[in-house]
Amino acid sequence: MRRIGLLITAAFVAAGVAAGTPAGASARTTARSTASPVAIARNADGRLEVFGATQSGTTVHKWQVNAAGPWSGWSRFNGTFVSLAAETNADGRIEVFAVAADGAIAHKSQVTTGGAWSSWTEVTGHLTNVAMARSYDGRLELFGTNAAHITYTKAQLRPGGPWSAWSRFDGSFASIAAETNADGRIEVFGVAPDGAISHKWEGTPGGAWTTWTAIDGHLTKIAVARSYDGRLEVVGTNAAHITYHRSQLSAGGLWGEWSRFDGSFANLAAETNADGRIEVVGVAVNGTVWHKSQRNAGGAWSSWTLAEGRLGS
Repeated sequence: MRRIGLLITAAFVAAGVAAGTPAGASARTTARSTASPVAIARNADGRLEVFGATQSGTTVHKWQVNAAGPWSGWSRFNGTFVSLAAETNADGRIEVFAVAADGAIAHKSQVTTGGAWSSWTEVTGHLTNVAMARSYDGRLELFGTNAAHITYTKAQLRPGGPWSAWSRFDGSFASIAAETNADGRIEVFGVAPDGAISHKWEGTPGGAWTTWTAIDGHLTKIAVARSYDGRLEVVGTNAAHITYHRSQLSAGGLWGEWSRFDGSFANLAAETNADGRIEVVGVAVNGTVWHKSQRNAGGAWSSWTLAEGRLGS
C-alpha cells in the first residue's frame, strides 16, 4: 500500500486538493491514532455485518447468521487497513471504504446482494478517518478527515454508480460520523482534535448544508445510528474511555442530554437491526470486542457481551 499511497498523494495534489501528511512514518502514526477500526452495516436481508481491522492491520468481518440473530466467527476480508466505514447501497449491496496506515484509501462492495465481494479499488487521496451515509435518493456519500484534520466529502453520481471527485466539507476534525435522518437529510458529527463536538445537516434532503453547531461535551470517537422511530442516536467515548449516548427527542428534532452508556471503549460502531433494535459494537483499549443491543426497539439495553478476537484500538 505504500507505493499506492505515494501515487494517490500525487493525484490528490494534482487535483488541487490538500492531501495532508504525505506517506511515511508520521502519516502512519496519525492514521492509527485517529482511526476507527470497526464499522457495521446491514445486509439486504436484515443481517448486520461487522468489519474490523486487527492490531496488525489485517481486515476481517463477521455477520449475523440470521436477521437479529447470533453471530458468525471472524473471517478474513483481505487488505491491510486501520480505519473502516460501511454502508448499504440502494440495491442492498454493502460498500466498504478503508484507510491504510499510510492514509491511502480503497473501497470494495458486494457484487450481488449478500453475495461475493469485489476486489479493493484505489481511491485518490489520503485520509485518516472515514464515515458514510445514504442520501435520500439512494446515493452513498462519504466523509473523511485527513492528517491535517481537513474534512472532505464525495458522493456517488447515481445510486450504486461511480463516485464524484473530493470536495472540501468545511471544519477541522479528527473523527467523523454520519447518518441519515428519517426525512432523508444526512447529518454529520465531527470531533475536533481537542475533543470538542459539532454537527451539521442538510437543510433539505440533498440540499445545502447548515453551518457547524457545537454540541456540549468532549469526546474522542463518535458513532450514530437511526432508531426504529426515526430518531438518531449518538454514542461516543471520551479521552478516559468513558462511554456516553444521547438521542433526538423526536425524529429530526432537538436533542436530549448525554447519559452514561457504561463500558470502557476506545472505538465504537452502531447500526440498527432488522427489528428496529440498535446494536453497538465497542473495541476496548486492549482490543477486545464487545457488543450490546436494545432488548426491544427503543427500549432498555442489554449488558455488554464479549466477542472473540481483538481489533486495533
